[in-house]
Amino acid sequence: LLYAGVVDGARIVLFHDGLRLVRYAEPEHGTSGAALDFARVDGATGPESGAVVVDRADGNVRYLTAPWVTGAALRDLLEPSAAPRRLARSRDGVTAPFPSPAVSASCTAWNALALTDDGSTRLVTDLGELVPARLTAGRPDAPREARPGDWAATACSLGAARSHGVRTVNSWAYARQPLPEGAGEARWVCARAETWRGGGPRTLALFR
Repeated sequence: LLYAGVVDGARIVLFHDGLRLVRYAEPEHGTSGAALDFARVDGATGPESGAVVVDRADGNVRYLTAPWVTGAALRDLLEPSAAPRRLARSRDGVTAPFPSPAVSASCTAWNALALTDDGSTRLVTDLGELVPARLTAGRPDAPREARPGDWAATACSLGAARSHGVRTVNSWAYARQPLPEGAGEARWVCARAETWRGGGPRTLALFR
């Protein structure tokens, strides 16, 4: 049992059996509209096990953060220079609600959750699953934890990975070239998603 409590007027229970996460939710008063969700999380490492979705309501999402998480903040990937916005957490580790990019029809902002533990900060984002996707950057054979600036130009491409069981997404700017007539510099970026199912990555080449 990971969690049991009332959040946003719903009774929520979260279980983990070592391979899967299970979330059961029902209204605080009555059982109409009860929901049962499953997610595969076998082999989850520390960076991938820092948070799990507790509730979604009115376009917002709340997370249950792991006991070893010491801080949570909100980062807009489209505004990498903006200061982190601290997220309040309950004594149980449940965050305050914030707008989820997984349900937004537009891309005027893309929220990521910055989780801090032992002095390290990792970015994850909601792609419509029980577990947020970890964001990394750099060469696929040696990725590092992403910074907001790594995704500033390509965050909106994450929409293509919604609800596909994505475990991690890596952004790699693998080539640069000058544009004709001194019009600036172009970047070739590869967005590479790994799923919990395995079976090889899914890639998307972007030209900026």
